[in-house]
Amino acid sequence: MERNKFQKNASKELVWLVFFALVCCSVGKNLHAQEGSVGLELYGWKTSVAVSAAQKALVPKGAFNEEKFAQSLKAAVAKLAPLAADLNAHASRSHFNDWLKFKLAVALVKKLWKGQDAQSFAAAALVRAMGYNADLVLMNKRLYLAVQLSRKIYFGAIFTQESGEIFGIYDVECGEFLKKLPSPSLEFFDATQTFGAHAAALNLDIEGFPTLPEKIASRKIKWTFQQKPYTLELALNKNLVDYLEGFPQMEVDWYFNRPLTSAVKAQVVEPLQAIIRKNKWTGRDAVNFLLQFCLDGFKYKDDAKTTRGEHCNFVEETLLSDYCDCEDRAVLLSAMVQGVLGYDVVGLQLPNHISAAVHLNHEPPSAEPAQAQQRYDVDGRVFLSCDPSLMNSEIGDVNPLFKNMAPERIIRVEKVKFAR
Repeated sequence: MERNKFQKNASKELVWLVFFALVCCSVGKNLHAQEGSVGLELYGWKTSVAVSAAQKALVPKGAFNEEKFAQSLKAAVAKLAPLAADLNAHASRSHFNDWLKFKLAVALVKKLWKGQDAQSFAAAALVRAMGYNADLVLMNKRLYLAVQLSRKIYFGAIFTQESGEIFGIYDVECGEFLKKLPSPSLEFFDATQTFGAHAAALNLDIEGFPTLPEKIASRKIKWTFQQKPYTLELALNKNLVDYLEGFPQMEVDWYFNRPLTSAVKAQVVEPLQAIIRKNKWTGRDAVNFLLQFCLDGFKYKDDAKTTRGEHCNFVEETLLSDYCDCEDRAVLLSAMVQGVLGYDVVGLQLPNHISAAVHLNHEPPSAEPAQAQQRYDVDGRVFLSCDPSLMNSEIGDVNPLFKNMAPERIIRVEKVKFAR
């Protein structure tokens, strides 16, 4: 999507003064009056935290300006610090990453406060108290949470500070990033000078997986190779797959280099390796076997024709999905070729299409004429086209639309890592 340009309005209007005071009063009034335990649930994971009546934001006094906002936020952060420490401790025990900690904070805010504006202010304070950089923006007389991100997200409303910090605009009430800015301009209230530049951005890289309760989803994957049928039976944790499905969308190249779960290693990678070893396949035969696994085992449907719309899958999502698009298949095939065979592979970005290409490690050149295969030179090595969206294809085949066409971009694929 086209990135919206950030415009900071230097004026502080009277409307905003009154508006903010009402928001902060709402925060104080809507918080549960009595101390008690509040239950939280996230992707099947459950916990509870103690919340006191004193843990509320302060109402700003007198004329409001950005300094007043920062002071009010600072006071709220101080009061919420014990609660934030409790949330961080619960989250760390289950190996939650920054994104899940953020989701946990939002879940608590939505239980304690009502209304978009009160929730946005409370979320900014709680997320700040948990150690992350969060501020507020005002658009169309509504408050939204602005949270600093470690990288740009796809299909999300973001803006970039002159100093390079990336902020995503989050609708706390709806529980998602805005898809686009509802207004071409926004008023950004930045508390960094008051707090100091010590708060962290939400790290949106995935290096491991959270510990979530098991909720098993089963599926059979069937395919045929060399006129023989094969079947894999999967039993994956649906809670974990739901978490991955709800992760902010990134550029497609990011998905080629995410770790795989130990369950995928045990239920997919190792069984495929066993079949290949039993049949003594190497090189082309081994790659074609994995290509057929992707072609036969997963139904193709363009994202534009689904109710979800444009969405790039993690490998775990594709394994349980009813349908997948070209980029999902390319990510899956790349992970299988690298994880099962250890062969070098790259992703290919072509016009409105994502594919892959494989380097046949240690295999002598094919006797086939060079013009019969689609080859790509990458760092002086030959990679052969391997398109998991081209039905009835083998390694070296290419969609006629892309014959002899240089890719718009070559996506480097690292060695597959497996995480808990």
